[in-house]
This record gives sequence, structure tokens and C-alpha cells, in this order.
Amino acid sequence: MHYILPGKQIQTFPLNFIYECQHISILYVANLAYNKKHYITYLYLKADLDEMAHEGGLSNEKAQKAMIDAARLADELRGEQDLAQSLDRERKLLEAQVKDLQARLDDAEQNALKGGKKAMSKMDTRIRELESELDAENRRLGDAQKNLRKSERKIKELTYQQDEDRKNHERMQVHTSCLEYNFMYGFFLHFN
Repeated sequence: MHYILPGKQIQTFPLNFIYECQHISILYVANLAYNKKHYITYLYLKADLDEMAHEGGLSNEKAQKAMIDAARLADELRGEQDLAQSLDRERKLLEAQVKDLQARLDDAEQNALKGGKKAMSKMDTRIRELESELDAENRRLGDAQKNLRKSERKIKELTYQQDEDRKNHERMQVHTSCLEYNFMYGFFLHFN
């Protein structure tokens, strides 16, 4: 083939040179399409990575809130346990007082038999008062034990939730690492 270049003589290009130029043009266009395809893939992977990082951050926030709640409930549980121990000590003290009063009552009954129903009625009144106090303390102890069981259940639930959040967070980190590796490996292969 003959081509005229400006200001030059007629140039003759071999046919295989023209075919080579056409082949290079085709390869160039194919390379552009290939690069565009991989750039789009890169954008999708980047969007997935950003979304996973966001979800990981939300998981961290949930885990931190769960830890704060667990710590607060642990403090409440300690308080309830202290209250339960205090109420148990008071109950034992009241039981000892009741035994003491029962002994006094027995003595009073003997004294009443000897000569005084008045002292007997005073002792009966006192015993009823102490028994009602003991009943009230037993009710408070029952309520405290109920609250303690509720708190323990809540702590177990929060501990389980915290473990689940931690596991989810670890899975997200592994998935994120895999995506970063796949992206970097694909990027490396693309330029090598």
C-alpha cells in the first residue's frame, strides 16, 4: 500500500505492518474494556468494604453498650447481693430475738400463772409485733431474692448478647480482611 505523508514522498508500508497496527488497536480497545471492567469491580468492592466497616463500627458500639449495661447490672447485682446478705443477717437476728422472746414468754407465762395476766398480755403484744416485723423482713427478703434472680437473668442475657456481638464483630473483621486481601491481590495482578 502507498501512503502520502505531508511534505514527503510516497511511502510504502508493508501489509503485515498494517495488520500489526490494526492488531495493536484491537488490543488497546480490549485493554481499555478490561480496565473499565476491573475499575467497576473495584468500585463495588470498595462500596462493600465501606459498608462492612460501617457495620463493624455499629457492632462495636453495640458491644460497648452491652459491656456498659453488663457492668451496671453487675453493680446492681452486687448491691442486691449485699442487701440480701444484710436482710439475711437481720432475719437471723430477728429469729434469735424471737427465740429470746419465746424464752421470755415462757417465763412470763409462768409468772402470769403466779399472778399477772397483765404482763402476759404485754408479752403477747410484743410477740405479735415482733412476728409482724419478722414477716415484713421475710417479705423484703423474698422481694430482694426475686430482684437478685431477675438481675442474674439479665446479666446472663447481656453476657450472651455481648458474646454474640463479639462473634459477629470477629466474623466481620475476617470478612473485611478477606475483601482487602482479594482487592489488593486483584490490584497487584492487574498491574503485573
